[in-house]
Amino acid sequence: MPHKEENRWPQIAEAISAVRKDAALRADVGKLAGRFSQELAGIYGPAGCAVFLIDDSGTNFLAKKGLKFPDQLKQFSAGSPLMQYLSGRAGGILLTDRQEDPVSRELFPVADAESVLCCPVLSDDGIRGLICLSTSEKGAFSSDDLKLVDLVAGELTLLMTEASLRTKIGALEFRDRLTGCLNRKKFSEDIEVDIPCSERYGKPLSLLKIDLDIVRQGSGQPDRISSDEILRKIGETLSYSIRMCDKLYRYAEREFILTLPGIDKERAAFAATRMQKVLGQIRFGEETAGGGKVIFSIGIASFPADAVFRDGLIRALNAAIREAKEAGGDAAVLF
Repeated sequence: MPHKEENRWPQIAEAISAVRKDAALRADVGKLAGRFSQELAGIYGPAGCAVFLIDDSGTNFLAKKGLKFPDQLKQFSAGSPLMQYLSGRAGGILLTDRQEDPVSRELFPVADAESVLCCPVLSDDGIRGLICLSTSEKGAFSSDDLKLVDLVAGELTLLMTEASLRTKIGALEFRDRLTGCLNRKKFSEDIEVDIPCSERYGKPLSLLKIDLDIVRQGSGQPDRISSDEILRKIGETLSYSIRMCDKLYRYAEREFILTLPGIDKERAAFAATRMQKVLGQIRFGEETAGGGKVIFSIGIASFPADAVFRDGLIRALNAAIREAKEAGGDAAVLF
């Protein structure tokens, strides 16, 4: 049946407004794509709608509604004919009688699709995804429909960019700018999760608090640590010396905390000894014996051996650090 012209602008505007409200509530990209898919399928009746993400490995559905989109669509990798065709265009593509057009069949190799409308979701690197409408009805879409769905694709591009920026900003919020380690705020959030998880699975959790005291210069005279270069080097060295599941935080100006999931108190003491050796090998300035060497104290506390709540674990950690300092520093002390 030939396409009957309809004014769908108000419906599209309403759909975009609805999705923007969801975006304001920080809904993830999958949910936003699902909402667009649902709205477009409702607007275009029997037509099915799908939203995909595209990368070098192929296509992944973000959402689909209505007409079934077969697994064939996963063949739409970045190098597929459709992607190459869209890469050379300013907007989407409209196929109104796909079965009678061999070029259309090559671009969109789906058996039951007579009318197809595809609009790219763009990023700085090229096409990041697709919004596709497909139906078995010939001539179901018009050039106006292409413009409308292209507008929706542009909106999804904007929302995905905003979501990516929020993720990056959120990651920066929990990073110490100087050392690149996680920061104290992140530690406060993580420990509230780590302790219950350890309790649930019956696993220990150990914390190492590393307090940098002084740096002994070549003259043998101590100097308070204040150099950004020194702190960056300490953070970098510690980061390269831990397991993937461990987490390192810059807790205060000269303090780092290392969380060791699944590690009991005795094994934590062994880890502290290893950290002593690693940090003890760092030199700053003059490469003389005892010159430019970091002096530090390590406190060790474990869940559930020393405490079962966050505050108790931190108190145990601080008590161990105090004992290490009172003993003259450059030592690791178990609570």
